[in-house]
Amino acid sequence: MQSLPKSIIISGTGRNVGKTTLSCRLIGKYKEERPLGIKISPHKHPIGKGDIVICKNANYIILQETQLNTGKDSSRMLAAGAEKVFFVMAEDKYLIDAMNVLGSIIDFSSRIIIESAALRRYFKPSKFIIVSTNEFPSSKPKNKDLEDIADLRLRFDGKVFLFANAAPCQGIKP
Repeated sequence: MQSLPKSIIISGTGRNVGKTTLSCRLIGKYKEERPLGIKISPHKHPIGKGDIVICKNANYIILQETQLNTGKDSSRMLAAGAEKVFFVMAEDKYLIDAMNVLGSIIDFSSRIIIESAALRRYFKPSKFIIVSTNEFPSSKPKNKDLEDIADLRLRFDGKVFLFANAAPCQGIKP
């Protein structure tokens, strides 16, 4: 398993659970380190205006985001302060190949904020975070195995991230 020593991989229990919001906040926190952003999806999306095609074949597509205001997750990461953002579209079985191509143009020892569930099966980041909401408290069946290896579980209420499964503190005064 390849190490990503300064990377954070963020997975979610569903759509719209706060993955990109957390990614953008972390990019902002590490802005001085000039972090990179990577968004990974198993689904193919249209190539947008201004996207730079890094690699396109039958198995995967790797794009570099250049637009700050499209509303796409990769655009939001760039607007949050990422030095560069890459959008990888690859089914899980082609993910290692796609990452090998990406690794030929970026330094995997850099600070990288990555949105992906499947990538954690093949790469070891410094932190692996799973984000959930009350509506989607646990992972999809295909990603249940990842819950046991998460370094941190956060619950997003639409505004703030809370530690998942944490009991409220009572009777403790500052």
